[in-house]
Amino acid sequence: LWDWCRTKIKYSYSAGARTVYEAAYEGLHGRKGDCYIYYATMEVLLDRLGVENMKVARVGGVSNHWWNLVNLGDGWYHCDASPRQKGDPYFCFMQTDEQVAQYTLYYEATNPGHPNYFTFDESLYPERATTIIYDGKMNQLPTTAE
Repeated sequence: LWDWCRTKIKYSYSAGARTVYEAAYEGLHGRKGDCYIYYATMEVLLDRLGVENMKVARVGGVSNHWWNLVNLGDGWYHCDASPRQKGDPYFCFMQTDEQVAQYTLYYEATNPGHPNYFTFDESLYPERATTIIYDGKMNQLPTTAE
């Protein structure tokens, strides 16, 4: 689902407040939207499969940002299917707090004036997993054969 959303939805700025279902509809049928569209599409698809997930919202920064926390049975991990800037090699798939914090530092260093990429209020969410299962690099994506 993460890879489908990442590759089948084209990023574009969306306007206006919308429900999670309206946003998921835009993602599934219009195949374009902002980070909220990516988050909502993932949420609705994961819900349909019975996979525990929840919305995470950025705290601080110059704009809003949303992504999913997902629990496949081994703890809660960060998943953000929305694209990074062109050429950015990071994939936010099954990432720990430490990994998203490291990416946030990298992003701040390479994009001055855009702090807090994956900064969130940790107290609002269940305890997250700490075991690294994916390093965030494109060439390390798990395959269906594994």
